[in-house]
Amino acid sequence: MMNEDYKINIFKLAADGLNWVMYQNCMKYALDMHRWARHLVSTVITQEYKDASNIGGMKPEVCWKTNEAVVRQLIIVSMPDSVFNHIKGSANVKSIWDELKKIFEGCMRNLLINLGRKLQNMKCGEDDDIHAHFKSLANFHKQLVAMGQIISDDQYMNMLMSSLPSSYYYQCQHELYLHYSCNHHLHHHG
Repeated sequence: MMNEDYKINIFKLAADGLNWVMYQNCMKYALDMHRWARHLVSTVITQEYKDASNIGGMKPEVCWKTNEAVVRQLIIVSMPDSVFNHIKGSANVKSIWDELKKIFEGCMRNLLINLGRKLQNMKCGEDDDIHAHFKSLANFHKQLVAMGQIISDDQYMNMLMSSLPSSYYYQCQHELYLHYSCNHHLHHHG
């Protein structure tokens, strides 16, 4: 049952799914606060419910069904109508969640691929503003990270270096060589 001592802040899912990773994490955290997240992965009463015996004066089966209805409602109110129309026939919370994952993880995969390509293919022209270029690259990088994409510092550095005009590239290569040579020398001879 819902305890009035806890308020649940529900993160809204965007119709285009651009915030799917954030939505998914926030929903799981909100449900975990009441130990309801198991409804996302199970269609039947879990052993934890059974072991709890009577919960708030309710038998475990009744408590499961009540919490299932609450979780379903929390998910439904957090989505736009266009998304609701895709999942409204789902039999339980797990099938709703699985359908949402199917819809938005496919969209996210395509978006990640497109953003990754943009990040890797951006080039700064000789006469372009290098600061604006780096700002654009940083923006794409932040978007990818916000969507759960992991880009190592080395990968990001390689993307930055490969996006530079040749006049910058050779200067940076020289400075990086000196930096790594000095660090290598210090670590092995220090």
